[in-house]
Amino acid sequence: MMHLRKKIGMLFMICILLITILPGCSDTEPTVEDAGAENITTTVDDAAADVDVDLSALSSIMLFAEVTNILNNREDYLGKTVKIRGLYFDFLCQETKQYMHVVLIEDDAGCCRQGFEFRMSDELSPEDFPEMGTRIEFRGVFQICEEHEQPIFYIITDQIDIL
Repeated sequence: MMHLRKKIGMLFMICILLITILPGCSDTEPTVEDAGAENITTTVDDAAADVDVDLSALSSIMLFAEVTNILNNREDYLGKTVKIRGLYFDFLCQETKQYMHVVLIEDDAGCCRQGFEFRMSDELSPEDFPEMGTRIEFRGVFQICEEHEQPIFYIITDQIDIL
């Protein structure tokens, strides 16, 4: 009896996993008919129209699915504009003596985290940045450069909004 319950439980988990993953694997763009009336946004500002990837608008599950896709397919996102929301952190790189700035994205439960390095288009002093742990949001463009013979994937932005 216990063995049968484990099999049913495992089958149930696999079905839930497939239901959450497969809709994101379609080659076609979603349409208004696919979204349903309750998910249609009637107001779109000009700034939102300029964003290729809006991570700030995704549910927790879809957010981490998209983040995983970004990290696994970095070249596909180069030059694309992203809108991102998360917690601000920085640290001083001992090798370069420069501050590294990171936006940390968390899921709703706070158990899963992923960070993206970001850089400002204008050089700012550390005092110009928010305190560590502050909720921020910004729009930026995915870039890549080589430092210490390694590719560095980051987001370049010109403004940070404190939430």
